[in-house]
Amino acid sequence: MKILGGIYSKDSGEIYIRGEKVRIGTVEDAKSLGIRMIHQEISLNDYLTVAENIFMGRYITGRLGLVDFREMNRQTQSILDRMNLNIKAGDIVGKLSIAQQQMIEICRSIYDNAKILIMDEPTASLTDKEIDELFLHINELKASGVGIIYISHRMEEISRIADRVTVLRDGLLIGSLPGELVSHVKLSI
Repeated sequence: MKILGGIYSKDSGEIYIRGEKVRIGTVEDAKSLGIRMIHQEISLNDYLTVAENIFMGRYITGRLGLVDFREMNRQTQSILDRMNLNIKAGDIVGKLSIAQQQMIEICRSIYDNAKILIMDEPTASLTDKEIDELFLHINELKASGVGIIYISHRMEEISRIADRVTVLRDGLLIGSLPGELVSHVKLSI
């Protein structure tokens, strides 16, 4: 995950995206390829609005160089509505549930035009109902062409959303199989 995200450099092997060999040496390299990561720990600012978090580091400004909050709110609300989330662009992030914050992280990645979304244990602190909602959104993203790398130790979750499962242990490939077989095969993890 951290190699694909440009946090660590690879020391061997090759990385291909859509059949093309790519070089990922920095976080910016990964971003330019459309790779976004959602870490297990939420990385939002609790004291800012949803829109401010989505646009953090790249606020929209007007002719006079002032932040255009109206446009940021409009674009954010458009993303939230497209994801069918019952959240407003002006909501303060710290007042939202963990599941809603997780969805804000996903929305930020969508705004960044993510083509590959890496999710590290996204359900660790979610309820069953929140997990169902997250999986609905993951399936919508998959249907829209976003590649999802979903990291989890929970096999029951993997069998619900995976097209393909790859097991790694200590950095080594243990095996790979179609997602529908996960419930039929006991993986040695």
